[in-house]
Amino acid sequence: MRIYCTSERHTSGGPGEFLLSRAEEALPGLIDTYRGRAQVVYLDPPFGTGDVFHSKLATGREKLSLPTYTD
Repeated sequence: MRIYCTSERHTSGGPGEFLLSRAEEALPGLIDTYRGRAQVVYLDPPFGTGDVFHSKLATGREKLSLPTYTD
């Protein structure tokens, strides 16, 4: 499902696009559409799962797991 943003309530920022999809299904089409035009693709975490999401970072020999998002 694609929902296109045609207007915004805020005075800054550009037009947006909202995709309701699994990342592995949506990203190939986004790559074809925005290749060379986009610098960032932001993937929002799933909501309503009751889970805690972590970012895993390697710092030298140690690996850190930091809480990123709590539902």
